[in-house]
Amino acid sequence: MNGTIIGRTRTSLVGLCVVLALGACVQIAGIEKPILGEEPILGEEGGGPIVEKCQSPADCPPTGSECVIAACGLDDVCGTANTPAGVPLPAQVAGDCVLIQCDGQGGEKVVSDDNDVPFIDCQFTSCMNGSPVSTPAPQGTACTTGGGNSCDGEGNCVECNTNADCGPMGIFCDPKSNTCFRCDDNIQNGDESDVDCGGDRCSDCIQGQKCNVIQDCATALFCADGICCSSTCDSACEACNLPNSVGTCDFIPKYGEDPNYGNGMSCLYANLLACTGLGGCKGALGAPCASPTDCASAKCSAGKVCVKNTGDPCTQPTECFSGICTSNICG
Repeated sequence: MNGTIIGRTRTSLVGLCVVLALGACVQIAGIEKPILGEEPILGEEGGGPIVEKCQSPADCPPTGSECVIAACGLDDVCGTANTPAGVPLPAQVAGDCVLIQCDGQGGEKVVSDDNDVPFIDCQFTSCMNGSPVSTPAPQGTACTTGGGNSCDGEGNCVECNTNADCGPMGIFCDPKSNTCFRCDDNIQNGDESDVDCGGDRCSDCIQGQKCNVIQDCATALFCADGICCSSTCDSACEACNLPNSVGTCDFIPKYGEDPNYGNGMSCLYANLLACTGLGGCKGALGAPCASPTDCASAKCSAGKVCVKNTGDPCTQPTECFSGICTSNICG
């Protein structure tokens, strides 16, 4: 059965006031279109298109947009209206130098807001044409980020810049890490090279403790291989950090490598070199040789390559000078 629509689109309701989410009452020029509901409204001749009836905007379904609002027309039919241009959305990101507004056409637009200045610890900040601008705050400026106390002058909030920032006597500021440390806390911290020794503030390290430079070590000791050592330990295939002799210079085991000795020299497999186990560097296994003295193994095969000596581990006879490999040991 045909019927008449109850409630028509109204586009000339000048003066209609709608309360937005921000609490402002905005004059709406007109209601764009009715919102269809669930039940038919009967007219003079029966059922018609489904529309939502209302007495106020609160009776109307939400639009899902801050820039399109529900409105109740003078014919008691729900419709929608565009939020006026320039109305800011309730949800904004603080300190991003921009403002999101409605564009008056039911959409959103982003405009510069140079008053929306970000806060960044240890930075002087401002906005320029909608973009954040920052410069580091001077060293010593108070800050709190990350548990720090003072700006380092480079935009970072650190624990300390000077010893005065660390409190009582005996607590020092490491200028490299900008952290406070003590020489009696049983921890390697600050500029210490080992636990509570080395560096500029703590006592010298003893033989066998770690070092970065010779000044970290007690008198008459040297800094070799990162260890306070009994000698300079700088000849080929010598080391002061071997597991069973830390702090005492000893020979690197046979067929081992020495990455650095003397004036930038090395004994590496990559260069077909290996340690002899007696403080020398000679041809590694498989290296070309003219005589046994050319090889770390002291064995040069008939094919003129360095091969394994009696007692060396092996996987096949051809690895051994004797040509015998029994129980994985050269005969």
